[in-house]
Amino acid sequence: GALTVMSNAVLNISGSAGKDLEGPLTNAGSVVWTGSGQLVLLYRPDYGYYGVVYNQPGGLFDIQTDALLENYNGNEAFNNAGTLRKSAGSSISYFSPQLNNTGTVDVESGTLALENGGSVGGQFTAASGAGINLASGGFVQAGSPVFGGGGQNQFTGGTLTLISDVIPGLALNGGSLVLAPAFQGGNITNLALTGVTLTGTNTVSGVLNWTAGVIAGALTVMSNAVLNISGSAGKDLEGPLTNAGSVVWTGSGQLVLLYRPDYGYYGVVYNQPGGLFDIQTDALLENYNGNEAFNNAGTLRKSAGSSISYFSPQLNNTGLVEADAGTLAIGNGFTPTGGELRFGLSSLIDYGKINIAGNATLGGTVGVAWLGGYVPATNNSFTVLSYGSYSGLFTALDLPAAALWATNYSATSFTVTVASINMLAFTTQPVSGKIPGMILPPVMVQMEYPIGDPVAASGVP
Repeated sequence: GALTVMSNAVLNISGSAGKDLEGPLTNAGSVVWTGSGQLVLLYRPDYGYYGVVYNQPGGLFDIQTDALLENYNGNEAFNNAGTLRKSAGSSISYFSPQLNNTGTVDVESGTLALENGGSVGGQFTAASGAGINLASGGFVQAGSPVFGGGGQNQFTGGTLTLISDVIPGLALNGGSLVLAPAFQGGNITNLALTGVTLTGTNTVSGVLNWTAGVIAGALTVMSNAVLNISGSAGKDLEGPLTNAGSVVWTGSGQLVLLYRPDYGYYGVVYNQPGGLFDIQTDALLENYNGNEAFNNAGTLRKSAGSSISYFSPQLNNTGLVEADAGTLAIGNGFTPTGGELRFGLSSLIDYGKINIAGNATLGGTVGVAWLGGYVPATNNSFTVLSYGSYSGLFTALDLPAAALWATNYSATSFTVTVASINMLAFTTQPVSGKIPGMILPPVMVQMEYPIGDPVAASGVP
């Protein structure tokens, strides 16, 4: 039947025997649960069961055990407007009813594992060494909940729907994340994915940080927005990524594209004109079954990492592919439709390279950029592109005008060579600039030999 615990009254639940709550329990006082016996809530009105808990404002439901709070058929609920506390028990208390919280959840010992979703509102506090785990079921943000206390507060399973903004103090380490239409005003402005699966169709207008997990739905990065991919954990892209801003990839974790519509995977990259996909790692860009593609109409750049970045999706290029550091190894076909391959030169031994497995169909523009003030010397040669075999030729050159260049196609590589440098090239313009019709102050020029040693004479005006 129905049981009410009045203010200043106490219900003690103890012992090793199991207990069933088949009627509503309303608590305005204290419920103290000890002992190893599980407590089962049963809610099925057609069978005469009405087991539900209403923990009122001012009411305390104190769990001093690791015993199981079980439900009968999944429809049971614990509605907390007071304080739900786990104050003893060093292990996990599995909490199977749906928890609808507008009050305080306080875990001082062990872990409280919420197994059946609920309404996430109010305050959640886990002391140092303790934890709160949103483990399974459907959780929905209510109001402006806050997680704190120095312990481990995490979402690891089921579904979490964020209505308005991120929940402070709650790590998104697993499960599926749903962003409601009004989340952060309609677009992602600041969100960290640390292991969760992001579902649905979403747009980034600020910063999205992705350190682990899956992006399963369509994601668009707007102009001036940033997607940071980092960390050592692997990540799966199962939906289309359209980038008109910046994608910056660091860390050692590989990135996998999955495209197989019959399995619900649509992982493909569309790097739009003006978009930058910047690889600052030697990590692997892998594909799932060989049908994956990276369509580049913007800039695909490898700007850091001294070793090899293996690039497994098919690369369809109408934009700029630039290798400034290490080697970009393209392993599943390269299709230029116009576009440009450009290589950054930092020294005679430090320059970007591209390797194309199998036959390379060449076309479009090939270019070179001098980086960090470096200027090569006459007869310096750079083997920037290698391949198994090639067909076609580059139709245009984008090479620094301060040098005369020679190009060479061999059976397995393409080389650019400085034929001569016969003019003074300012890698940094004089401070006074260029003003037509005026004689500018003298510029001091320090001569250097090609190997970098300065000529003995000091500056020459």
